[in-house]
Parts: sequence; C-alpha cells; structure tokens
Amino acid sequence: SKTKDSGIGGRPFYYADIFVDPTNENRVYSLASQTTISEDGGKSFKNLMGFFAIFGWSGIACIEEGLSRGFTILISVICGLIMMVAMAALFYYLSKLASSGTLKLKNALNAVGEVYLTIGNNRSKIGKVQITVQGSLRELEALTDHEEDLTTGTVVKVREVTKNGILIVEQLKNN
Repeated sequence: SKTKDSGIGGRPFYYADIFVDPTNENRVYSLASQTTISEDGGKSFKNLMGFFAIFGWSGIACIEEGLSRGFTILISVICGLIMMVAMAALFYYLSKLASSGTLKLKNALNAVGEVYLTIGNNRSKIGKVQITVQGSLRELEALTDHEEDLTTGTVVKVREVTKNGILIVEQLKNN
C-alpha cells in the first residue's frame, strides 16, 4: 500500500533531493522547500524547519551586528541546534502527557469508594462499587470477606484485586 505524507515538501519532485544516511539505512533526508528527516526508512518525516528558522534569524542578527562570516555561521549553527533540542524536548514531554486510556486495576488498591449494588458476605455474591481510578469515576465488580452483606451506600476501601479483575473490598469503620 502507498503511504501519503504531505509533510515531505510542497515543491515538485524535480526540485527535491532525497538522501539516505550511509551509516543508517532507515534515516532518510528530503531536501525540498522544507528539509525533513525520517527515522523509519521514509514512512514518515520530521520537519527541520525549527533549525533553519533560528539558524537564519540568528545569522541575520549577527550580520546586522557586523560579525565575521565564520563567527556568524558558528553562532547560527549553535542557535539552530539549541532550537532543535528545545523542539525535541517539547515534543517528548508532550507525548508523555498522552494517556493510553487503559484501566489498570492495580491503581485501585487502597482507593476509597461506595457500594453501588449490594455485595454478598464472604464472597457469596458479586456486587458493584463506584470508585475513582486514574482520575475518573468507575463502576467495578467487587467481593468482600466481611461477615455481613455490604449494602448500597456503604463506604469501602479496596484491599486487593483478583487476577480476573474483581476488587476485594472492606468496609471502612465510622469513627
């Protein structure tokens, strides 16, 4: 199947050059109206425009200040690299903010909630509890080892999570 990636440059192909890194066959450079890099053999490209934008603006500033050509290039390259590192760090930390949305029941351990449907005593009948896990209110199946049924509205604490995902809860004592 063909992969369409509109991020590889807006100019016709005869203005573009594509290079493969001699040390890494999966790193591909595309030089067109934009300079992009791919780390997966050309399936997707990352834009290097941040580097060239800061490289260019810092170069213009250095020339305006009357600095030598060599010093201007050195400062421009350093500024461009700093921008690339800053952009990479920004995207790295933004990707860490993403959530998979997968419920991990181990995160329910020691959480406090409320019985929604009566839970039978001594694990005789599965009931349900409303409990906040990973920042959202969930309705989950629960059992108890308590001698009496836990009725709707009883405040409970999660003591254990079974292999099949059922919470084992205990009633919290009133002070």
